Amino acid sequence: MIDRIQHEQHPKWKEGWYSKTKKYPPVVDFDDFECIQETTVWDKTECNVPSHTYVLNRAGNLVGYFILNDLSNWVEFGRPCSFSKARRKFKKVKIGYRPQQLEV
Repeated sequence: MIDRIQHEQHPKWKEGWYSKTKKYPPVVDFDDFECIQETTVWDKTECNVPSHTYVLNRAGNLVGYFILNDLSNWVEFGRPCSFSKARRKFKKVKIGYRPQQLEV
């Protein structure tokens, strides 16, 4: 069977960027994004639910998150995905610029 999905890299892709499948470098300046830290109290749940700091773009889509509110554990998605704030509580936080090493 022929692979019908073409895996061509973006024409503006540069060496040293985060990955070959992304056409933009990783996010390091969070000033243009809405950063919200989850403050929901999960005491009535039977399982342990972790709270993270989420980064949303101007359209309200999730770009990535900081695991357990730790600014050194950044997870960025390949493309933004939908995000719902329903039944949870958040507070806005200011992250600003985070320099990071680019992976090759």
